[in-house]
Amino acid sequence: MEPDLDRMLQTCDAALLIGDPALTVDRGRLPGIGFGGGVEALRRQAVCVCLLGGARQAIENHPMRDELAGIFQQSRDRGLRNVEAIAREWAPRVGISEPEVSAYLTRNISYSLDPQKQAGLQLFFELSAELGLIQQARRPEFLSAAPVAGIRAFSR
Repeated sequence: MEPDLDRMLQTCDAALLIGDPALTVDRGRLPGIGFGGGVEALRRQAVCVCLLGGARQAIENHPMRDELAGIFQQSRDRGLRNVEAIAREWAPRVGISEPEVSAYLTRNISYSLDPQKQAGLQLFFELSAELGLIQQARRPEFLSAAPVAGIRAFSR
């Protein structure tokens, strides 16, 4: 469905808004429960071209595989250090104020996947399998962050 909260709730029991539509929704109408829907995830056999460059190659065999988690963490940390600049750039694009964008980025999003969130992710997979949405619930595997020396990831 289109990201229109009213239309979604007229037809469905629940709604999920992500991206810019999530920034502009009236939060007073929401029940205030969280959802871990934004996880940087790659399949082991995922082909990576744009992130790491070079020839098409599966992540599990890529020479920079051990640095990938660190690259994502560097990108996250750089973004968090520049929230004010990001808010200044995006506020006019989404039609809300800079403080609202800053609050969304610093209060509404969690940037870590702690054991409690990992357990919630596992439960999501198990319930999805129980409902027949996926064939089986696999246990997620996580890359550990190796030091990333000299890589300027995602810079402009």
